[in-house]
Amino acid sequence: MLWGFATLKCPARELFHRFSVQVLDRDLDDACPQVLSNIVWSFGTLGYFDDELVDKISSHVLVRGLDGFKPMEVSSMIWGMAALGHTNERLFEKVSEHVMSTGLEGFNAPKISIIAWSFARARFQAEDLFSLIEEFVVEKGMSSFNSQNIACILWAFAVFGRMTDDLLACAEEQIWSVGFSGFSDQSFVDLLWAFAASDLTGTCTHSGEDTVKLAAAYLRKRSIRSFSPKQLSTMAWAFARLGQFHDQAFYSLEQEILRRDISEFDTSEMTFIANAFRAYRNSRNIANMCNLSGIGIRLLSRLDAEESSATTVECNTPESVSDCELWPEETECEVFKKGEVFKAKVVEKHHKKCASVRSERLDACIPFQAC
Repeated sequence: MLWGFATLKCPARELFHRFSVQVLDRDLDDACPQVLSNIVWSFGTLGYFDDELVDKISSHVLVRGLDGFKPMEVSSMIWGMAALGHTNERLFEKVSEHVMSTGLEGFNAPKISIIAWSFARARFQAEDLFSLIEEFVVEKGMSSFNSQNIACILWAFAVFGRMTDDLLACAEEQIWSVGFSGFSDQSFVDLLWAFAASDLTGTCTHSGEDTVKLAAAYLRKRSIRSFSPKQLSTMAWAFARLGQFHDQAFYSLEQEILRRDISEFDTSEMTFIANAFRAYRNSRNIANMCNLSGIGIRLLSRLDAEESSATTVECNTPESVSDCELWPEETECEVFKKGEVFKAKVVEKHHKKCASVRSERLDACIPFQAC
């Protein structure tokens, strides 16, 4: 049931709360791995954090072990834990040991990238696991990785300062073959953050160009109206950090930021933006190109009018909280034997709120039945 609501991103906080109350009163021994992973994934997808419920499932898994979990169930569960900010070190250590014991057999591109992302989001260092992932990815290549998978992998390795030339070259091979059109806003920003945090612009293996320069040029084609203030400031920081002062990229960023109310940006975001555009203007001064470009002048004047941006503040790396999603098609919800967990009237009430959710899918995901 929860899987259906989470799949459609349908708000159902009351339903999830009632579910949690019922689970806390029950023994989890009858819940199969798929049910446990779907519960955590569903709560994580809708951002409904319940300390007691998550702690109970974590404790149960630690005692029960992961031997009966499929790769999809492991990745879905640990993704949900990370998305909810649940950082039980013993659980992450157990997942790391389990995944390593499999040699990544059965783990495809989405599952591998989600595992890496989850550990990075939780800031749980697992050096042996990441070494295994890197070795696996470099050997197999990234031809099966989509844009989100690539961004998740590079972001995760950059968080721990583990980006290597081999991994980067492997990712670039795929990026240059498919381009940036498939990247979501967050994936695009995560990718730029990963390059900048690692002080890498690319391996320069493609006609002397590098990947970050390609990304900057791509902004000429892409609308950035849907980007959040944090994403805009992170892009500006990334381009400036790497010395990629592409006129069109900074022009696009300036126009979008000027279009918005400055109150949308917090102090740190305005500081990163101001420093990035000052660096851009300085680069143009050095190149004696100020007379050719007025990019950044209006924006800096506007930011300087704000007390928070009047003085240049020393900034290092903006915090990156990636929002990598685990899509419904990457989880499973098989048909279980029907069981009565919620009263019919509760289900009916939420059916009306989300009429597009098919009743057979909701009934299929009622937990604590044989898998």
